[in-house]
Amino acid sequence: MAGGEIYTRLYDDPSGGHHLHTNTRKVIIMNDAAENTEVETTETEVPKADILRGRMPVAMVYAIRFLEDGSDSELAKKYRTTNGKISDIKKNRNFGYITEGVKFSQEELDKALERAADLGEYADDVKGVIEGMEVGSEADVAAFDEQRKSTRKPRGKKAETATSDDTVTSDDGDDESEEEEVNIDDLID
Repeated sequence: MAGGEIYTRLYDDPSGGHHLHTNTRKVIIMNDAAENTEVETTETEVPKADILRGRMPVAMVYAIRFLEDGSDSELAKKYRTTNGKISDIKKNRNFGYITEGVKFSQEELDKALERAADLGEYADDVKGVIEGMEVGSEADVAAFDEQRKSTRKPRGKKAETATSDDTVTSDDGDDESEEEEVNIDDLID
């Protein structure tokens, strides 16, 4: 087994041996008489989907959910993502904070336009959809940011929240521990 190949037994051979397959398209037949025969197989590789990796801009998610019509596979091809991602967006399984009335900052729209430039033959169509979106006012953008933050769970060991009297309470999830209050002014050097 040269080259770090990993073999997995799949089935018994009618001639009394066993077939072992590798990812390198080789089949080794091992007979009871300890005779090993190496045979080349002709397996075809499935081409990888031509998708863009990374975080999809929220304005693009909005466009898929509320502005685009078409099947999941058509939109997946258009936005260079997977059918599952399109289905999840349409069925509100992710990006739940993106509602129909939301408006985005110019920065968010620019991120979507930048990503749209990588969509090949669909770039102009998607850019047209994104450019048709209205830029939100400062209040709209602040409301969206607040809505987005409210749906996210705190990360890390301790979730800290600021209270109205400028103290920070820390809860590490241990119900037996005492609540620790610290004045915010003491934390700032």
